Amino acid sequence: MKKKILTGLSIIVIAIIFVGFGFTKNVEIEKEYQRAMDRGIEAVKKMHYQAAKIDFQDALKRKPNDRTAKQNLNQLNFYINAKKELKNKNYQQASAIFKQVATQEHGINVLVRRATAYYTELDEAEEELAVFKKHYQKAVDLSDEGNYSASNHKLSLILEYRNIDQSYYDQIRTKAKQLKESNDKNIPNEQSAPRKTKAPAEPEPK
Repeated sequence: MKKKILTGLSIIVIAIIFVGFGFTKNVEIEKEYQRAMDRGIEAVKKMHYQAAKIDFQDALKRKPNDRTAKQNLNQLNFYINAKKELKNKNYQQASAIFKQVATQEHGINVLVRRATAYYTELDEAEEELAVFKKHYQKAVDLSDEGNYSASNHKLSLILEYRNIDQSYYDQIRTKAKQLKESNDKNIPNEQSAPRKTKAPAEPEPK
């Protein structure tokens, strides 16, 4: 009888040890996971994106099915890709990806703010470019007509824009500067040179 009791007690003690070990292990895994997540968020705040990526991957090793870690890693990968597109001057693609980053549910707040700032700036640049192209075309027309001063006035709307030195405007800025240089050379002769006028459009046949 005593032997059976001792055997039973031994089994209970062993079971408690295993349960306790499993519980301790789960607690340790949770701590390691949380530390990795915290490191990742801190790295994002410091713009150390590759380090953050490694941290979120480390968190997923601890908890492979964790939704938050997957979302953070996914959002970060999109943000890194958007930055690459921006660096390569693929502005429309960059803007589209930044919007994905900014609108991801339960995303990292820092990335949401940064992505929102980027795509807002890119959208504004696209709108400004459309306006600048119209100004430039009008400046070209005026220059072709011999109205060099008026052409330069149109170009000033481009060249005096406060953010014209940003990379978004490289092409239109270069073209505007080149046309202004050409206009400046011709302005001294502007008064004496005959004005060129466009031929009237032929009436459409009835």
